[in-house]
Amino acid sequence: MKYTFWSLLNDTDLNLNKIEIPIIQRDYVQGRIGEEIIRDNFVEFLVNNIVTGNKVEVDFIYGSILNSSNQKVFIPVDGQQRLTTLFLLHWYIALHEKKLTPATQNILCKFNYETRPSTSQFCKNILFEEITEEGGSLVDRIKNSNWYDNEWDHDNSISAMLNVIMAFSSCSNLNTNLGSLFEGLINDELVSFYFVSLDDFGLTENIYLRMNARGKILTDFENFKSEFYKYIQDSEFASEIKDSIEYKWVESLWGYRKDNEFVIDAPFMNYLAFITEMLYFKESEFRADRYENNFCDFRVLRKIYSKPENVAFLKYALDIIPEIKKMTASVIPWSDNDSLSSILRKIAKGEKNDDVHIILLYSALTYLYNNGCEDSFGDFIRVVRNLFVNTADRSRREWSRILGSISKLISKKPVLELLLTDIVLEGFFVPQRNEEVFKAKLLLSNNGSVCKKLICEAENTVLQGNITSLIAASYCSSEQDISNFKISDADFTTFDSDMFAVLFKGYKNIAIKDFNGVWGDLLITSVYIHQSWGRLIYADSYKKSNGLMMWNREYVLSQKTLDDFIIDQEKAFIKLMMMKYNNTLEESTNVREQLYIYYIISRRLLNISIESFFSNGYNFGWLEKETGYTSIFTHGIEGDNWFSKVNPIFQTYPSQFRYNCGLQSKNALNVEVVGNGRPKFVFEKLAEWAKS
Repeated sequence: MKYTFWSLLNDTDLNLNKIEIPIIQRDYVQGRIGEEIIRDNFVEFLVNNIVTGNKVEVDFIYGSILNSSNQKVFIPVDGQQRLTTLFLLHWYIALHEKKLTPATQNILCKFNYETRPSTSQFCKNILFEEITEEGGSLVDRIKNSNWYDNEWDHDNSISAMLNVIMAFSSCSNLNTNLGSLFEGLINDELVSFYFVSLDDFGLTENIYLRMNARGKILTDFENFKSEFYKYIQDSEFASEIKDSIEYKWVESLWGYRKDNEFVIDAPFMNYLAFITEMLYFKESEFRADRYENNFCDFRVLRKIYSKPENVAFLKYALDIIPEIKKMTASVIPWSDNDSLSSILRKIAKGEKNDDVHIILLYSALTYLYNNGCEDSFGDFIRVVRNLFVNTADRSRREWSRILGSISKLISKKPVLELLLTDIVLEGFFVPQRNEEVFKAKLLLSNNGSVCKKLICEAENTVLQGNITSLIAASYCSSEQDISNFKISDADFTTFDSDMFAVLFKGYKNIAIKDFNGVWGDLLITSVYIHQSWGRLIYADSYKKSNGLMMWNREYVLSQKTLDDFIIDQEKAFIKLMMMKYNNTLEESTNVREQLYIYYIISRRLLNISIESFFSNGYNFGWLEKETGYTSIFTHGIEGDNWFSKVNPIFQTYPSQFRYNCGLQSKNALNVEVVGNGRPKFVFEKLAEWAKS
């Protein structure tokens, strides 16, 4: 039988004396802290429909009707939370519309809590006792009223009720439309439910114990499911989804629950939010003014899952979880060896995942759902990873285009072949798109098997999928040529896999410990950028910089050990400087030259370690000379705004240079600190070392 809250209390056939929440029932929790999403969504749902006059149903209310002391009492087994919220909503609207008359009070007071005497008394008092006009908000006024006992602050049900009242008070849609809502609420069947008496089925109160033993968190989840099922009821998968949530998906998600929890509510909601977010952005407007950020919001869920195709994808995404768990191969080798399985675990457990993880798992699900080419799955994930990681703007405003482009890469045709068609991949960084096309040509060539191993290994290093500069170094013999290299114009048939292999081997060697062993020798290269306001900083893209790639090329072509090559490079540099400045190196005004000379002095004459030279970071700033510091250069720094004539003192720093701290000995170069053992006639000794 269908009822509203008001008609259930007034039905002449039922002739109920009261609705009683029994002592054995748990607290009212829909308003408790931590349940804001469920509470606010339910409040918004109720209010929006009441204001617009739209009739809605809030599922089934189960219970038993008992005869006690000549009274008919309805004991709800399932529905306590919804009934309590509806009681508070009727009271709130009646109070503000001056409809809380004795007749209204006598009807509403049939709803009664027996879980605690305090809860029961509170429900009666808000109906019959006067609420003070002092105290600000309605909740504050209730608490300031003479009849309110401060000990009630410790009653969980009362606290939850006050939170719901506060939610009503904060709902502008409700408060701006107060006036005639109460009449519509009690007369027009705006909010209804199906009332089912368990007595009709020969069930006793024991059913209550068995149903409620499933726990407090699950009951909240049951309320959520009840609402969610309405959005998918027209789907051909509706009944299958309901069964799977209760059985099949419990097993799939069981390993992701928190310790000492015996339900999968949280993992399910986390995974649902992930899938909903992806489907939302797939359909969203490119660069819209705003986007949703709560993907468990009933309003968002209703919008997304009103479409049958989205319901079908959600079902598949949950069904495929056991298969995803088996995908333990790393997809992001440079980042904690992340696999699709570990990404799934983080999402289900509610742990933080970056955008790369989210996009890769969704891409994998989409590929499998659309039956992409079976033999091309690995290439597909690799290509998507490379494209997304190396796209600078990965913000949500770009996701509609990016997700659309990912869908274009899914076909019965292998992804590498698709890349060679006229496919347009909007949202991804164009140079990376061009690189993927070039690599696809190589991998599909006669030498593809050899190239694939090399290319995949190179992608999986600190280069993070972007290897254009390393490829360019195999074609070019100067840094300028690398700068001018366009991979979209490169002839893949002349690609020298042997040269690339040698360059890659050298690159791996110098990249150990983030290039620490060669860092000082990069000071003279374009890895470093001279800024006119007193800085020499290394480029953020140093791992792929043209200067580094050319330095590596010279190293591997020398066929020397790394140590021998570095020593020879340093000696050759000093000899070149001696010729350039007529044996008077102190006249150098190039800041890279000055710092490289300092580095060579520190390493070769003072035997200072690389770590000690870069004691406080790998960037350089400089300040006016003070007592205790000295520079061995005399003609200033060319292109500097403040020290173009007189030399300053260098200071290392990690990320932000602080002028106001002055010179700091811990940040200084040993060679510029007076008394740190710098040899006399340092340039003469440096020249002798270079000739040795």
